[in-house]
Amino acid sequence: MLKYGHLKVWILSIFIMGFLACTKHHNAPEPPVVTPPVDTLPTVPVETDTIKDVFMVGTEYEMSTQRDYATFWHNGVASRLPGGVSSSPTAIALDGEDVYIAGAIELQNGDARAVIWKNGQLIPLVDTMDTEGEFRTPSVATDITVHDHKVYVAGMMTSTDLEQYAALWVDGKSEKLDEGPEGGAAQAIGFTTSGDMYIMGAVIQDHYVIPSLWKNGVRSTLDYAITAFDMTVKGEDIYIVCSYNSDSYYGLPCVVKNGELYAPLNDFTSANKMAVTDTGVYVAGQTYIDWSALSWQNGQTIHLPGFTANDIAVNGEDIYVVGNFMDGGLQYGRLWKNGMVQPLSDSLAYSNITSIALRK
Repeated sequence: MLKYGHLKVWILSIFIMGFLACTKHHNAPEPPVVTPPVDTLPTVPVETDTIKDVFMVGTEYEMSTQRDYATFWHNGVASRLPGGVSSSPTAIALDGEDVYIAGAIELQNGDARAVIWKNGQLIPLVDTMDTEGEFRTPSVATDITVHDHKVYVAGMMTSTDLEQYAALWVDGKSEKLDEGPEGGAAQAIGFTTSGDMYIMGAVIQDHYVIPSLWKNGVRSTLDYAITAFDMTVKGEDIYIVCSYNSDSYYGLPCVVKNGELYAPLNDFTSANKMAVTDTGVYVAGQTYIDWSALSWQNGQTIHLPGFTANDIAVNGEDIYVVGNFMDGGLQYGRLWKNGMVQPLSDSLAYSNITSIALRK
């Protein structure tokens, strides 16, 4: 399994905060019913499914070594990505015929090393700011996107004084993001139509995890968020799914658009990823009430036959969700299309699909 050093503590703190946030306060008022706005996105003709390639990434756990290995699915066929004692992918992005995957590999000393895979080839991410020419671990790449033919990667690095901080790589060149005094990590990245770069993540200040948003490198605090799960940029609009911080929705997963409440996810215990298209807003997550995977589609919650929904992608009226399900005590990766389970050529035990991208 990957070791993330102090980052493990940071991730654990976010998990604990998210879990506690999802516990309803006995003294909190019943949240009002809010109907998500229907006029905020343009009405466009809905296209039929024209998808040529479905790309997915996740992990396969191998019993013989007791380690996770990064796995890539192309149209349902699985293959293992190279590198490391173990490995874990976090995100996938497409640029023409090129497929980029962000993640981390485990080194021999047990630390995590941030990497990307381009068309299956491993490319370690380095600290180009270190004048001593060294690279300190742990580090991890958490999200990736391609903008104007440049590859942008968000994540976390370790500095020369062994502090861990939110980081950005642009075509392999590293930058440190403005942050709190106790470090942090970047989690999601996107660009507006006008070219502004937004990065969502968190910093640690006075031992508290502070959800944050960087615009062109300048950080601001997401005061409305207890825990931020994901961010998507559409046009000039910034969508964030988070555990909401208000008297009416304290701890409830909600979608926020440009800092304002867009819609509560009343049936969700936790949310993972989101997608925004011309036809609406879509969220993948789960509920711990009956331990089932959920997708949220323009105000409607869909219960999926599975355990966790990790990511979601949309093409016209067709909605693709990836995650996992449990069978006989074993966990298997799963793909749903419009709520229906899709066949995978390899039913890998102890597998989990975490990210998806579609190519027309």
